[in-house]
Amino acid sequence: MVHQQIRIVLETGKPADRILAAFFRQNRKFGSTDRRLISTLYFAVFRWWGWLQHIVPDPTRPIDPHTTTGLAVLYGACLLDDVPASSILPIWRDELKHDYDLPKETPQRVDCLVQSAKSLSRFFRMVPDSLQPRSLLPEWIWDNLPANCDHDRLLAICQQRPPLWLRAQGGSREALVTDLKAHGFKPQISETVDAALALRDARPNLYELSEFTDGRFEVQDLASQVIGLVCAAEPKQRWWDACAGAGGKSLQLASMMANTGTVVATDIREYKLLALKKRSRRGRLHNIRTRAWKGRAIPVQAANFDGVLVDAPCTCSGVWRRSPDARWTTPPTEVQKIAELQADILQRAAAGVRPGGCLVYATCSLCTGENEAVIQQLLETNSAFTLDPTPHPLTGEATDGTIRVWPYDADCDGVFVARLRRTE
Repeated sequence: MVHQQIRIVLETGKPADRILAAFFRQNRKFGSTDRRLISTLYFAVFRWWGWLQHIVPDPTRPIDPHTTTGLAVLYGACLLDDVPASSILPIWRDELKHDYDLPKETPQRVDCLVQSAKSLSRFFRMVPDSLQPRSLLPEWIWDNLPANCDHDRLLAICQQRPPLWLRAQGGSREALVTDLKAHGFKPQISETVDAALALRDARPNLYELSEFTDGRFEVQDLASQVIGLVCAAEPKQRWWDACAGAGGKSLQLASMMANTGTVVATDIREYKLLALKKRSRRGRLHNIRTRAWKGRAIPVQAANFDGVLVDAPCTCSGVWRRSPDARWTTPPTEVQKIAELQADILQRAAAGVRPGGCLVYATCSLCTGENEAVIQQLLETNSAFTLDPTPHPLTGEATDGTIRVWPYDADCDGVFVARLRRTE
């Protein structure tokens, strides 16, 4: 059953989480324990597919779950990702007729990945050269990364399951931590972002807690919270969140503004804005206004905002830890294609900034073409804007106005954010 869902994702390019959600809706016989195991194993296959595909004689053909090859793919994923599947591992081991000597711990360094590759090649009698650490990410990504990227650390962190980051809202983080602990969770607070805390033991009932239904926290990755901090919204200001989606950053801006002023959240997908309305009611945030962005004309009054945030659509390579399937379904041509869209959106949204106001551009992409190149294009074509030097929210170090957060910086997503000032 897992094999079939994996095949659908690889063949169609549809997001793995949606395919799995549809599968669970059609198969309600699975309890929470089974669903958790299936989900963990399913995403583990995509996380390690750069190696596991070499177990399959022809990766372009469907994996047959009734063959040793099909079992081997799942078995390899279990061992590499340390999936808690003790009840079924003995069955797969018996089917494969081999003992294993793979490390059980989550890899922390590339030299550990190298040892994992050697063990995997011995166990499955594979050619060791086919299991290079860099093959765990698609080949095209390496030419699209900036020079300051630490490849070894990026590889190591991308093979680790990420925590679930929360943002405390409408109250103290300390009180929220205490209450979550009372429910059996083990939250870890961020030392650098005041409202952030991480859960490594998140469970489905998290969203049934009164702390959630009362709006005391929102799910928002640490790197995403950094984007909001770069905006530095202040009470009574007017902000436009141009590509708001479901509004995670709109909510953060509204909170930073102490429920005063106005946040106008727009998106071309009206159903996303409906979700934002629900979230803002839950958080008792009354300073958010939603509006659909239809057509090329901006849906707001020009030069009317103290700040404009453009969290642009992107290839999302910075969230490959949470969506490992996208590593194998995103074509290399997508970077240039989407960069053209990003530049167009940014140029149009810039018209909303008042003189002296700020423009913040952000993506969850690792690629230079979607980040620094887009900013450079704006600066070359719009003399009204200059980079606005701002400290890095995680380190306090001075920047020229452009900031990178790498997944290995704080066990989070990867994002790029640039802050610009309108001087004319």
